[in-house]
Amino acid sequence: MKIEEILAKVAKGETLTDAEKQFVADYKPGAADAGPEENAARIPKARLDAEIAKRKEAEAKNAELAAKLEDLTSKVEELETAGMTEAEKAKKEAEKASAKQAAQLAQLTKERDEAVKKAAEMEFNGKVQTLAARHNFTDPDYLAFKLRAGAVKIDDDGAVATFMKGLEKAAPGMFKSTAKPGAGTTANGTQTAQPSAAKQRLDELNSKKELTNREVAEVIELQGKVKAEAAQNGTGVNNNNGTATGSSNTGGDAGKQE
Repeated sequence: MKIEEILAKVAKGETLTDAEKQFVADYKPGAADAGPEENAARIPKARLDAEIAKRKEAEAKNAELAAKLEDLTSKVEELETAGMTEAEKAKKEAEKASAKQAAQLAQLTKERDEAVKKAAEMEFNGKVQTLAARHNFTDPDYLAFKLRAGAVKIDDDGAVATFMKGLEKAAPGMFKSTAKPGAGTTANGTQTAQPSAAKQRLDELNSKKELTNREVAEVIELQGKVKAEAAQNGTGVNNNNGTATGSSNTGGDAGKQE
């Protein structure tokens, strides 16, 4: 338990636990709160008392101001209703009640709309995840962005199929390869390394003449991924078999390839 944590709770107006109150009561200025590394951060009990006093003073002022505001509001209402008939007073009260109900209804409507929007977003993301898995697409978040940008109705199977075919042509690197083992073997038997999805997407973005702010951010993120992949795998190293691309294998290695 640290005195700083207790001070923070007091500043936020949170209630202290019995253990925290006892800690404060037993606290001695100069004593370490939690280990030798915290000796330099000692806070005297006087500071805690001052913080508590400030908080209480602020709460008292707020209560006083609230009471004055309520009193003034009452007086204003009395002046407004002076000389009114009972029917007019009743009408005014009804209008106030109606305005209050309208405000509550507006708040409830806002909360309902936000809940509906959140549910629709979750449903959309779930469908995008399914679509990405079905088409071996590597980045569901990017797929969701492209679907929205293209105003594609995700429930329209025909529109989605056409969109995915176009996306596969435009960004083939974003799709997982479904080739069987052995595919991509060169004539001399060496296995060519395929660039990662991040590398292919980065190349696609770099080939554009202009980039949006979102694409610029994506380029920065992809550069980090590609750099990390290079550091992990080694320059020009194939993850699958460890054979370096761009150079021929030894006769023994080549002979092992089928």
